[in-house]
Amino acid sequence: MITVEPYCGKYDEEIISLILGIQNGENKLGLTLEEQPDLKAIKESYSDKGGEFWTALDDGRLIGTIGLMMKPDGYAVLKKFFVHKDHRLQKVGLKLYLTLLDYAKEKGVRHIFLDTPAAAKQSHVFYEKAVFRRIDISELPFDYSFPDRDSAIYILDI
Repeated sequence: MITVEPYCGKYDEEIISLILGIQNGENKLGLTLEEQPDLKAIKESYSDKGGEFWTALDDGRLIGTIGLMMKPDGYAVLKKFFVHKDHRLQKVGLKLYLTLLDYAKEKGVRHIFLDTPAAAKQSHVFYEKAVFRRIDISELPFDYSFPDRDSAIYILDI
């Protein structure tokens, strides 16, 4: 049975392995753990700052992740949205996304931003179906650092 749970600190190694595996194995981005400090401090980067990080589990096995990093003035950033390739047709991504969206609305978030590599075309299709629109990085209303790999920036107005 597939469940979505808030981050609990139990699956850190699996989270890192899943994310780096998709970033570098599937998308060939060449990202390192050091370029993504939030992965080494998930609780401190997300829930300690008003956001949240969730894991999708299939009978206790990690199969997906998504995070919401809070920013000032009703802004937030969707981060680390990954689903193991063997589970992508099982609506795991939709379950994770709807969990994040419900939480964002509950917290009063008005705009969700995200960055995604230009090469991640499947992701773009998902975000565009979810009514995200692509914007220029100069339109970000806050400082936001990310490991730029020819990224596309999107916004969702809630």
